[in-house]
Amino acid sequence: MMPLYAAVKGFCWVTVGLYNGFRIEGLENIPKEGPGIVVANHLSNWDPVILGTIVPRQIFFMAKKELFDNPIAAKAFKMVGAFKVRRGEADRDAIREAAEHLEQGRLVGVFVEGTRNRNIKEGFLPPQPGAAMLAVKTGAPIIPVALVNTGGTFKKMRDKVIVRVGAAITGFETRAGKHRLIYDEIGGQIMKSIATLYGVQ
Repeated sequence: MMPLYAAVKGFCWVTVGLYNGFRIEGLENIPKEGPGIVVANHLSNWDPVILGTIVPRQIFFMAKKELFDNPIAAKAFKMVGAFKVRRGEADRDAIREAAEHLEQGRLVGVFVEGTRNRNIKEGFLPPQPGAAMLAVKTGAPIIPVALVNTGGTFKKMRDKVIVRVGAAITGFETRAGKHRLIYDEIGGQIMKSIATLYGVQ
């Protein structure tokens, strides 16, 4: 685990834990070793921090390209293992870098909606194809995660941050057909899993 990543993880475990508190379910579904694509919904800028804090292993996150425009920020993001992705297009460089992490047995983090969902009450945003592309390319399992109430981080004392991790989605090597249709099918499966986790009371 990268030193800065570990430091941020420890700091946020204490500060978010004390201010908000965590409710974590299904953490046993995170593989202890080997590759995995951690795929979550996206409510808040705190989401990568929250995921990185509660998952024992380091997650290498895809992050929007704009975050790397500032040289100081770019250096910090690289020091925690984040890598840039161009949103709204098939970014082959980002897919290639993510695939390399998976081939080395690491966890890669993807926010499947592609951007923050500012009105979750109206439902989830359409899934972007990145996670599905990675799963088909590498065969790595997808681990769905529902982030609930992360928008309340540091806003209201003891307003718990809820993280629910679901069972891995696998079997991508058996998918046959046109790539776009396969990606849509997998994307729908991911969103269904996250929605089910999100709705658990």
